[in-house]
Amino acid sequence: MVDKLLLSSLLVLSGVNMFAESENTPSDIVSSSCQTLSKLEKISQQVYVRITGLTDAKPDEMGYTEFRGLVRRDGGRLEIIGDERSFNNAGEEYPESYNMVRRWALPNKFVNLKFFHDTRKHWFAAMYMRKDNITAKRQTWFYGGNYGMALDAKMEGNNEQNIIQLMINNPRGYTYKGTEKVKDVSCQVFEAATAYGRLSAWISPQYDHNVLKWRVVKTRDSLHWENKPMSNTQWLQAMRAEFVFDKVEKIGGLWVITSGQFTKNTDIMREQDISIRTHVFAINRSNVVIDPDFEGLGAFKIELPERTIIWGRDIGANYEFLGGALVPYIDEYVVDSIDSETARLKDEYKVNVESEGTPTTSSEGASKPRLTDTEDTTDQVEVAQTAQRVHRKVIAAAAVIIAIITVVAMAYVLIRSKR
Repeated sequence: MVDKLLLSSLLVLSGVNMFAESENTPSDIVSSSCQTLSKLEKISQQVYVRITGLTDAKPDEMGYTEFRGLVRRDGGRLEIIGDERSFNNAGEEYPESYNMVRRWALPNKFVNLKFFHDTRKHWFAAMYMRKDNITAKRQTWFYGGNYGMALDAKMEGNNEQNIIQLMINNPRGYTYKGTEKVKDVSCQVFEAATAYGRLSAWISPQYDHNVLKWRVVKTRDSLHWENKPMSNTQWLQAMRAEFVFDKVEKIGGLWVITSGQFTKNTDIMREQDISIRTHVFAINRSNVVIDPDFEGLGAFKIELPERTIIWGRDIGANYEFLGGALVPYIDEYVVDSIDSETARLKDEYKVNVESEGTPTTSSEGASKPRLTDTEDTTDQVEVAQTAQRVHRKVIAAAAVIIAIITVVAMAYVLIRSKR
């Protein structure tokens, strides 16, 4: 019995000495992985993502969605320029599904620009300028899986941190679990129970300590949406996400994961029943440039096509991009609404100058005395004039409101631009 204890102690000590001699202790491995991922924070790449969905383990009738485009990342700055399409199960593209997208997440604004191929056929942009909205939209749009962030151990709901950062920043630390193989590649396995869920990471020393496989399991206590806890949310019950690499390539002296599969299972409560929604993201990237000259590439510059309609979500005003400047945009829908409301008022007054008056009967059945032609016409003229005055006042009031909103919005934009 004593010999067995001594042998076990020697094995543990030898393992510690082995880590010490090679300078590959568990903390060294995690630190090296974090350094590799930090180098990939400044990257320009072409990304292709094919997204398929399964509901309750049954094939989804909606087929699949594709994204192809340029994805650039420079720490807090993000840029996407690409195309999104949707297909049915037979591989046929849905009519008008082709949308060109351009998205920018900058320190002072978030812009979501899309071209709609429907009856409008124009560029439309939603612009956010409040800091909390910028942060929320960054996490919703960029880290959901559609744009390949899983290749670098990132997903939504993790405060924009990768899996290794979450482990390092976890107050309770992480646990080394030993060695396992992922597709014949030897990896060091680590686990951590964090505020963002239970995390597992398979790190490969052979490939610059890239995370070849990672897993996140979130319960209601660890779910976050737009960086806000969702413990009180009823509809979202749990989430399980897993990434596994397919290919690693050496680019600029650094091993980089260039393809892999990201699977996300979400438990959604619907009328007291839990429905499991699964999305599978097949991710590939090419033309990867690490630490590029973003200034030379003209990256992170918001470029709006002429006549883009801009919806100012934070400032309550709309604009149109004309001649390189933002000008107040008055939606034709508003004008049409004013005209239709005025027409409704006229109909309500039953104004018709040309028609003759007709006798009416009271509820008791007695006939009312008929107005003379002069009295009838005069009354109708007065009603028409009243309706016209109401019409003018409505238009004037609307113009004043739009002018006030425009002035406030322009002042807000001016103040923000000087910060």
